[in-house]
Amino acid sequence: MTDFLFTRDKKSLPLLVQPLKDLMPEPETVIVKEYSGNWGALAVSLGPYNGFAPYENDTYVCAVIGGPVLYWQDNDFLTGLQQSTIATKAILKHWQSGIADWSEDLSGPFTIFIVNKKSGELFCYTDLMMFIPVYQYIDDTKLCLGTHVDAVAKISGKNNNIDDASIADFILHGVVTYPYTIYTHLFQLAPATEHNYSIKNSKNINQRNSYWEPLEVNPYKNIDDAAIALRVGLTNYIERITDNMTEVGQFLSAGEDSRSIAGLLPSHLKRHAYIFVDSKNREFKLAKRVANAYDCEFHYILRDPMHYLYILPDASKLIGGGQQYTHAHTLNLVKECGANKHLAVFGGFISDSLLKGVNTKKNKINEKILFLPEFFINHREIEVPDNIGFFNNEVIDEVIQRRLAHFEYIKGLRKESSYEWFYTWPISMKVNLPNISVNRRLFPSYEVFASKEVVKVSATVPIQWKLNRRLFHKAFNSSLKASKWIPHSDGRLPYYPWHYNSFLQLPAWFKRRFDNFSGNKDHNGSWSNWESVVKDNEWIDMVNSYLSNIGKINIKEEYLNKEYISIYNSLDRNRKINLLQTLFLIDKLDIKI
Repeated sequence: MTDFLFTRDKKSLPLLVQPLKDLMPEPETVIVKEYSGNWGALAVSLGPYNGFAPYENDTYVCAVIGGPVLYWQDNDFLTGLQQSTIATKAILKHWQSGIADWSEDLSGPFTIFIVNKKSGELFCYTDLMMFIPVYQYIDDTKLCLGTHVDAVAKISGKNNNIDDASIADFILHGVVTYPYTIYTHLFQLAPATEHNYSIKNSKNINQRNSYWEPLEVNPYKNIDDAAIALRVGLTNYIERITDNMTEVGQFLSAGEDSRSIAGLLPSHLKRHAYIFVDSKNREFKLAKRVANAYDCEFHYILRDPMHYLYILPDASKLIGGGQQYTHAHTLNLVKECGANKHLAVFGGFISDSLLKGVNTKKNKINEKILFLPEFFINHREIEVPDNIGFFNNEVIDEVIQRRLAHFEYIKGLRKESSYEWFYTWPISMKVNLPNISVNRRLFPSYEVFASKEVVKVSATVPIQWKLNRRLFHKAFNSSLKASKWIPHSDGRLPYYPWHYNSFLQLPAWFKRRFDNFSGNKDHNGSWSNWESVVKDNEWIDMVNSYLSNIGKINIKEEYLNKEYISIYNSLDRNRKINLLQTLFLIDKLDIKI
């Protein structure tokens, strides 16, 4: 399913439906199932995954958000009816057996929400990384839960209670530090945890039990064993999904992640490869060659160069406050190209973070010259923001304290890789999590590298195995063979190891530097040319239309008397984008400060 919204007050049921509809681009098409009783009120919006419709019997109501892969039985329901309850009933029955282990029995993003109507108990299970964040408002008598932060804020009556530090945090970093949200008194639930609520008495009783943690305990004798486990695990994951399917879709680029998936997908399937680009640039041409190499039917859409400006309203509402809308890459495009008609669409999201150590602290020279060998630095401090000028100092101080507190928590779990996992645990600390948040709501999306197999290997292996693509290359080298001589957009040949590619990347690196020096502005990447977008007149017009809302943010008094455009112009590109998104949300989501 797509989203759920719960409140302890059963009389509030009529208020739950519209917030779930309104977050979607086409509200009139959204189907919402409603349940209520002495235990409260629950609304669940139907989603694109077959077999996961909410289920109710005499004792329980069960909703499963997302489309996790089941490991104690087959997944044949994926080719059945969209509004079938087969998978939901199976999960409820497995839970009732008392032997369920959600760290092993389900793979991929999920949230399970179970109501025991007779006992007044609620159970909410988050996935290993909390790929699907769940938000909570709770006091002695009021309880609101849901998978969309703005919807929970609205039904709890907290949508006007903006958290100043979280707003600053989001503008500065593109995320809100866990467990906070942009609303006061609304918090994220914990990842990989059973949250148990008892509402039979007048007061809410809340308990939580972790069922998995990313501890640094390496079960593998060497990197080769880890690579074998990774490849076998992903092959099993994909086969469980595609077992009864005849065709699937996947997003394809010139990169190595999508190539690996193309090589892992069973060859008997008809495979459709999709790419969205601004023009038939280098990325497009390489992706087309890759599609041909893997015998995939190639589909593409040429985006309007201002596509990411046009989707800002719908994407911001779909994702919710505190997450960057710019990662809603498929919005308004997946339907146009027809990818949403497949029973499964595979993506290569988060591989860099989990398998290649992209968040690891490295030597400073690696940050500038990417093709040099990577060396691990055990960095025991996290960056804290300087005040960029207009936020009140107490707001910045609070942001710093929150980031330091979260870092201390991560250090308690992971001594060697605390810096890396500060940005990973939970995954809501990643700025690009909205990739999943959007896709799972629009079509049956399967992010291969968000599977439990990848998460567990990532958590246990040493960082040194991840650097220089060593683990990734050993695991998926055979899947890259079909595109052996097709270069990556950065000049590498992904089939070959890092020491081979260091020489190959050198000419491409020098060419990019020469292009920058000579003023060559050709845009050859997958995403929009953001340098041009934020300077475009249409973008500036939208900024001007929302700038008056800066006065609703906790900024220094002297800036209230200045032209707000000067505040906007003082920011770097990413912070300009974050500020505009924040101003839009304040304006459009009935936020009053």
